Amino acid sequence: MVHKPGAGLASSLVATLLTPLLCNICMNHNIHNTPFGSLEVNHVPNRGINMCRECMHARIPQMAVSDRVLGVREPDQHPLVRDDGQVDGAILGRCVSPAERAAHGAECGRVGELHEAEQGAPTSACLLLFSDGKACMDSWELIASVERLAWMHGFMGVDSTLEGPRSRVQEKEDEWRMNQTWTLYTKGTLPFLLPTTWKQSKRMERKRVGIVGAGVSGLAACKHALDTGFSPVVFEADESIGGVWTRTLESTRLQATTGAYRFSDLAWPESVTEKYPSHRKVMDYIKSYACKFELLKYIRFNSQVLGVEYFGATEEEIMSLELWSGNGTAFGAGKGGVWRLTVKDLKVGNTEVFQVDFLILCIGRHSGTPNIPEFQANGPELFKGKILHSLDYSYMDNVAEFVKGKHVTIVGSGKSAFDIAAEVARVNGTSKPCTMIYRTKHWLVHKSSVWGVELGYLYLNRISQLLFHKPGEGFLHYILATALSPLRWAISKVIETYFKWSIPLQKHGMVPDYNFSYAMSACLIAMLPEGFYDMVDEGSIMLKKSKTFSFCDNGIILQDGNERVKSDIVILATGFRGDQKLRDIFTANWCKRIVAGSSNTAVPLYRECIHPRIPQLAIIGYSESLTHIYAAERMANWVAHFLGGGFQLPSIRCMEKSIAEWTKYKNRYNGKYFRRSCISTINIWFNDLLCQDIGCNPKRKKGFLAEWFQPYGPADYAGLY
Repeated sequence: MVHKPGAGLASSLVATLLTPLLCNICMNHNIHNTPFGSLEVNHVPNRGINMCRECMHARIPQMAVSDRVLGVREPDQHPLVRDDGQVDGAILGRCVSPAERAAHGAECGRVGELHEAEQGAPTSACLLLFSDGKACMDSWELIASVERLAWMHGFMGVDSTLEGPRSRVQEKEDEWRMNQTWTLYTKGTLPFLLPTTWKQSKRMERKRVGIVGAGVSGLAACKHALDTGFSPVVFEADESIGGVWTRTLESTRLQATTGAYRFSDLAWPESVTEKYPSHRKVMDYIKSYACKFELLKYIRFNSQVLGVEYFGATEEEIMSLELWSGNGTAFGAGKGGVWRLTVKDLKVGNTEVFQVDFLILCIGRHSGTPNIPEFQANGPELFKGKILHSLDYSYMDNVAEFVKGKHVTIVGSGKSAFDIAAEVARVNGTSKPCTMIYRTKHWLVHKSSVWGVELGYLYLNRISQLLFHKPGEGFLHYILATALSPLRWAISKVIETYFKWSIPLQKHGMVPDYNFSYAMSACLIAMLPEGFYDMVDEGSIMLKKSKTFSFCDNGIILQDGNERVKSDIVILATGFRGDQKLRDIFTANWCKRIVAGSSNTAVPLYRECIHPRIPQLAIIGYSESLTHIYAAERMANWVAHFLGGGFQLPSIRCMEKSIAEWTKYKNRYNGKYFRRSCISTINIWFNDLLCQDIGCNPKRKKGFLAEWFQPYGPADYAGLY
């Protein structure tokens, strides 16, 4: 289509004949028919590009220019970047103002036009570099991101007089952008940029990422890996997505508000008006997330991972490394290290071995391996009734028929124990009272506010972070946390007073032995089943405290031996052994030995994701927060940036030092529950660290008051790519 220097007669004739077609393409797509030199992906300062002057509403940043003349290529044509790293296709387009977008609607999706989401942003020229986008053809939705468009806007060098004065943070972001190597990915005709080199882009195509688990953590990991340019494979043992939400009690509802329990880039539908929706609506929401981002085609259902093993280096070689995987990057120092996954097809029955370059474990800690109490004498073998774990109970289709007319005893004091007791009591009433045997009393509350004030304003905003000592904090933060500790105690007492007044905890001897602030820090807060203490008052639920118990032929014997509880069914709501589940998935003994740490240490994960001594592997969703989805998605986003080469890990020694600081925090505020690795009350501090690693501004709100006093939640991190 373009006349070329030194071209022969045939080439000139072809270019002449095809010129009208080129003009038509350009007019239809708002592309100016102006040939210009091919561009290198790397930014090179102090050079310019000659372009059509009528299009220059803004300065285009200086790029290296060769003397090659190029024409317009379709974005899905392959490859657009040559082996020497130069772009073979580029077009000149323009941004679309909000007014234009409103006027033209869907037409704004044409080549050369960008949806500009920032209000009042100027219409300006920009240069779109079409790099090889084969690995990201399903990620075009990122174009709707305000932050991504802002990065595009800044990268293209928009005149500062049009944008107004730059803040110090914006200047630092500009400096970071200008030092990056950028690749633009496309789907159809919609482009977006990612900070990555051409070599890394090529590597994304051939590097294989495996994800174990398709719960909320696995789905978030899959989505963000896709955004970064990978095509992950997700192995899910069940036949559907959702993790623990797929098999749960009929009465289960969301433990947090819909604003707190959501993915950052998908709001709940307007049809869901409840503050705490049922588990069925939660599943519908999770499925809508998978459908919106087309995640299902990457998931292998009914695929149980029996074991994983690392090949490429011996234990001695790995333990001698100073940098994670040899060079601090996701895929190591190029020695061909891989993870092999032994996977069983639960429908067919055959077993296959898969090989991936990076493995992400999203297996959770509240499922899989039940925590069964051990008995030195008088164990369950003496009992003539039925014994089952709450996991087995949740898998039953008709639990009402199973418990109807039976003496049911529930052992446990966590959320599942309360829910099961309430379900059984609704079926049997006072004719066959349900007995709940507990050892520790916990804070189960009926709402997430006290005297009309949401708990988020007391524990989940930036100002509340000052009340707690934080891992790696400086001297000023240390002094503030120490000085403000009486305020933290006072807030906790006010909350406790409210719940003691509004819930008959004292009447039934259910006031916990620890304060509310401790419960928040250790993720020990849960929602009380509706009408629970009403059922206790009417006699359909019996509460009995006992540190230990044993079995007899017709029931349970409590600690002192003087009281027996007649039982036909005993349900053990005693939780799960998440650390054992994590160990069991590894084949090699050295991984089993170190992955979950010891019984007197927290699980040793840097940024709650990376084990310093296990290469090419991340663990997402093991650490807890008040809303699991919130923390898990932020970790998934961080891991995705790491996979894409956005940053390198520090030395192993530095990572282990950071882990030690976080362990100190967990011992201080989580007490005997430190192995739960709860980060709830310093979730913002944790998110700030992740943002700093990936190079974005951790302050996500607009305005000083909002930044410090409004609660933070998933929506604040929308568009963080």
